[in-house]
Amino acid sequence: MESSLQSVCLMICFAVMANGTAINRTGCGTSKACYSDPEHCDPSAEACDFFLSYKENGGNVDFEIVGERTNSEGWIAVAFSYDKKMGTDNGVMCINDGFSTSVKTFYNQGKMNMPGDSNGLSDMSIAANNGIISCSFSRSTSRPNDSKFFDLTMDFYLLMGTGPCSGGRCSQHESLPKASLMKVDFSSTDDINAGDPDHSHSSSSSESHETSDSATIDVSSTFSVLVAVMVLATVIGL
Repeated sequence: MESSLQSVCLMICFAVMANGTAINRTGCGTSKACYSDPEHCDPSAEACDFFLSYKENGGNVDFEIVGERTNSEGWIAVAFSYDKKMGTDNGVMCINDGFSTSVKTFYNQGKMNMPGDSNGLSDMSIAANNGIISCSFSRSTSRPNDSKFFDLTMDFYLLMGTGPCSGGRCSQHESLPKASLMKVDFSSTDDINAGDPDHSHSSSSSESHETSDSATIDVSSTFSVLVAVMVLATVIGL
């Protein structure tokens, strides 16, 4: 019980940016969109594995991110994806590598992460302590003539991930990032459910699998009925 209270306290204390603004659920569904795990968690009042909010602001989209790490050194990131899978994604990463903090864009080419820079980002703020990383930034909707900086007037799936850093170097995520269940409109103010962390299979594959299982059950039931009829015919001498 005591450790749970400490965890909540830490999240409350450190879900506050360097500029003193608390990141919370206020305005979710009305003035900003939110995406979190657990669903509808509030980083200012409870422990969240991650929390993300965004809202359109002229030619920019303002983002807030809170992520929980096993220690203060690490990164949290949001990626914009065409298909819910890693690869050919653009996003923003908030980093505390143990020596400094930074907010940068990135691009995933296949499974390879290609770090970018801070061009197209503004109003950046990051704080890290006791395993909680909080970050806010404003991202330009698009960057002319840069195909690796996705245009957020289009809809994308959201991927939210965290990973470790040590001694000034960061490595890949320790678990698969969670994907939103559907593409999001960055001009909306919706609450978005976090998807299954194993998003390597599409919904159509799941549907096919379920259909296959149903077909197996139907065939099995038909076979059982046929056997019962044959046994009954033998008993009554047909």
